Amino acid sequence: MQKSAIPSHFYQPDLTLSGYANALVLEPELTDEVGKVSGVEYAFGSSYMSNIPVTASRPDIDHINLESYDDTLLELTRDSVMQGDISDIFEDSGQADP
Repeated sequence: MQKSAIPSHFYQPDLTLSGYANALVLEPELTDEVGKVSGVEYAFGSSYMSNIPVTASRPDIDHINLESYDDTLLELTRDSVMQGDISDIFEDSGQADP
């Protein structure tokens, strides 16, 4: 069996950078610059913040983790949604997918 060092899915990055304590690692505009490099098929980014204090309608929830995907990653996954409708987040509706 041959194994490849190249990711088999577009969402498996060749490079992942993560910051400490929700720190910004790279400016979001860098995705556009990387996408212009010859041989780059997809360039995308996501943001993640953990342990954010919230007030919720459910008393057992007082912190959340928040993940945000850029437009490229959202578009590539549009047809992969297993359940629910995420069409509103492709518009400037101010909504998020719960």
